[in-house]
Amino acid sequence: MKLSKKVHRSFHIFLAFVFGVWTLSCSTPSSQKPQQLTFFANLPQFSAVSETQIPYPIILLHGLGQKAEVWNDANAVKFYAQDLGLGFGGTIKFSQGVPQLLDNSASKTSDFFTVSFSSPYDSIGGWARELRKAIDIVRTTTKSDKVILIGYSMGGVAARYHLILQPNNHHVKRLITIGSPHQGSAFAKAYNWKTSINAGLADNPNFVKKLALDAAKGTLETLETGVPFDAPAVGDLRLPHDGGRFLFTINRLPHPGDVEYVSVVGRVEFLEGVASLRVSTFSEILRRGLEVLGQGGTALLRDGDGVVSAQSQNISELPWFTMDRNRQKIARTITLQTEHLQHLKSSNEIQRVTLEEQPELKGADFYKINDKGALVIDFIDYLPAYKTSVKVTVQKKGIVVFTKEIPKEKISLVRKKDGRVVLRAILEYPQNDDWNEELTFDYTITNSFGNSVNSSKVWEPNM
Repeated sequence: MKLSKKVHRSFHIFLAFVFGVWTLSCSTPSSQKPQQLTFFANLPQFSAVSETQIPYPIILLHGLGQKAEVWNDANAVKFYAQDLGLGFGGTIKFSQGVPQLLDNSASKTSDFFTVSFSSPYDSIGGWARELRKAIDIVRTTTKSDKVILIGYSMGGVAARYHLILQPNNHHVKRLITIGSPHQGSAFAKAYNWKTSINAGLADNPNFVKKLALDAAKGTLETLETGVPFDAPAVGDLRLPHDGGRFLFTINRLPHPGDVEYVSVVGRVEFLEGVASLRVSTFSEILRRGLEVLGQGGTALLRDGDGVVSAQSQNISELPWFTMDRNRQKIARTITLQTEHLQHLKSSNEIQRVTLEEQPELKGADFYKINDKGALVIDFIDYLPAYKTSVKVTVQKKGIVVFTKEIPKEKISLVRKKDGRVVLRAILEYPQNDDWNEELTFDYTITNSFGNSVNSSKVWEPNM
């Protein structure tokens, strides 16, 4: 079949046009390529966070027989406010289970809080139920999804019990326990003595037996340093062989695997220095009392902080964690040479080591900001953004283009569209033309404790 002359001529014209376009495109200088900025996505929606300076607000929990003021007495509040630059959100005070937030109007942000439970001698379960309410208040105040719990002594056990009760709705990022009797304390056996004596007296004993019981009761009362030995909390803290079933049971229950567990363990060598202990210390009073009652007090204090054994303080030693060694990967232990009642007097050291972590990278990517390409780095740190340094080195074809520290005003706490809160650092690249080449961004994030994390991000242009 022959083509007409008209069709033939049109076909040649079409070929000439295609060839011309192809020739023109091949002769276009590389500098005239379309800007690579067209391949940048816009930065996803986010909002600035002003209620707090840290991703996870901190809640400080007192121990048995104490109130929130113990953190003031130990200068912990001062340390957080002055040394770390955090804002005190106030004290959550409970009365018959009803919480009230006593605000500190002097603070612009609410970074850490203290809690006073209704009764300083209540059961561990009673404290855990009130703690849940306290967490809700802190989350509402700070608009944060999760919190960091720091519990001293029994406060740490109550915090852990909260996690067990709320395995999928605990709202806790990290649990730090300080000298906490997770597996009980030998001193809690005093609950048995007190309750047995009271029961014997209630049975209307004869004169001789009553004299003996009154003498025993008087001995115990001299040892009760503000904590009644028959309090529900003391009963909960008993060792299994002393009749304690509460801790024996909960220590075998599942613990949330998305929580970071940190145990601060006090370990003092008492065999060498027990005679030099100050008589005024709680540990020495109890030691002498146990020896008076024939319980071998010195032996009880051989390995621990004078009140709680080292094993009992260590979350990694709980049955739930020892049943599967892989579970111990989420737990960490810090050992300090301090006695039980001296832990909080070493508060600066304790608070430092429990928060002294490497920044945690959450991702980095390239976006278009203000008509410039930019590297956006998201990370988590337990310290405010203004105490963080982010340095970036850019290389092109193996040659360093520049090294720059991201300005403090370009590092901020933000809430992403999905509700997660992160620290965000933004580096706006000054030269748009460079995006036509492969670029390597090496960056280092360093917090005020000097802990660093390094990573890199490579830009590969779309040709």
